[in-house]
Amino acid sequence: MLPAAVSAVYDSWTYTPGSDVSGVTMTPDGSTVLVGGGRIHVLNPDGTILWKKWFGDHISISANSNTVICTFGSQIYRYTGDGKFCWDIAVESKPRDVVVTPDGSRIIVGDATGTVSFIDAAGEIIREFVTDKGTDIRDVAISGNGNTIGVISPAGTWCFSKYGNMRWKKDDRIQGDGGQCLALSRDGGEIAAGCGEILRYLNTSGGVVWKHDCVRSITAVAISGTGEYVTAATQSNMLLFFTADGTLQWDFNLGKSSEGGEITGPGIRDLCPDRIEDGWVQDIAISEDGEWILTGSTNKMVRLFSNDGSLVWSERADNPVDYVALTEDGSLGIAATESQVISVVRRPDPEPTPAPVPPDVAPPVIPVVPSPPPEDPDILPPPVVAASPEPHSPAEMLREFLSGVGTDNDVLRMIPILMTIPFR
Repeated sequence: MLPAAVSAVYDSWTYTPGSDVSGVTMTPDGSTVLVGGGRIHVLNPDGTILWKKWFGDHISISANSNTVICTFGSQIYRYTGDGKFCWDIAVESKPRDVVVTPDGSRIIVGDATGTVSFIDAAGEIIREFVTDKGTDIRDVAISGNGNTIGVISPAGTWCFSKYGNMRWKKDDRIQGDGGQCLALSRDGGEIAAGCGEILRYLNTSGGVVWKHDCVRSITAVAISGTGEYVTAATQSNMLLFFTADGTLQWDFNLGKSSEGGEITGPGIRDLCPDRIEDGWVQDIAISEDGEWILTGSTNKMVRLFSNDGSLVWSERADNPVDYVALTEDGSLGIAATESQVISVVRRPDPEPTPAPVPPDVAPPVIPVVPSPPPEDPDILPPPVVAASPEPHSPAEMLREFLSGVGTDNDVLRMIPILMTIPFR
């Protein structure tokens, strides 16, 4: 029997924005999809358009979908969830990444000069922090609860509260490309960071719990909301999957050719049979529990894996896939190229068929025989009249008297009888 992930049924829709795409994200529950680029496109989970506005290089949306943030040049713009403009402000330099807290109360921007700006809901910059002057920020990540912010650049890794207070930093420079990407667990207690070819798993105080040499530069990382699973991709076309203790559970070579395009997923055929050697992953997303992993690759492939390493769905896009997003439960995935948006929708499991209920059978009717009413103790039974004794014959009475059995009354009773007897 195939695993449940493989036997599940998947649907897909595509959306063509009509302008260059520079990012894609969505709310954790998938109720709102946000596409950035030459225009902002806000979509329903079925791919229909809600609203759109001009320009939006970098984008973010609050978990409650009430706050939409986008950037253009060095400007930051805020819209409400239904597309109403709120405000715009300028930051130090062109933003490299932007995130927003789940409730929309804080917006955090990392720019090209190494400055991290913390902005409140009214558009006021409440704090700015220079990580390394002149070194551009490569990635900004936020914990699921919105309380912890991670920032990475070639100069190191920093951790902040949402109010802009620095908690710790790893300022050692890494050889090669330096810090490229990072991801935080839901409570911010675990951080996965790709620094050159080294994958690091950090704890809440910045300590390195474990690290793994991935041989080639890391291109993308993701961590489950629980912090139990980490996945990373490299320029050697490898997709790696780890548990929280650093154990490598499986790896997948996305560039290795295989006969007829068949790969390890049971019953699944990769739609990119040529699989060119430079088909590395450019973005990864993982579900809250780590059960689902969505990837987008330079060889135009969108792939969905289950956490046992099985490829359960794949689709070929029109161009290299640069951005992906996945709902917390893994039921909706979104991928984007520079000109196309593709979804993968897992159908809900069918409701189990209830066992047939036998027709109602009337219970047998048992006749009820009424009990006789109880006797009333206050009612006395009628008296029983004793039968009168049979009278004795005169001879018997005389015989009884003479034998001493009779009574004086017998003598009196015999007198009238004796008078009728003739004497001889």
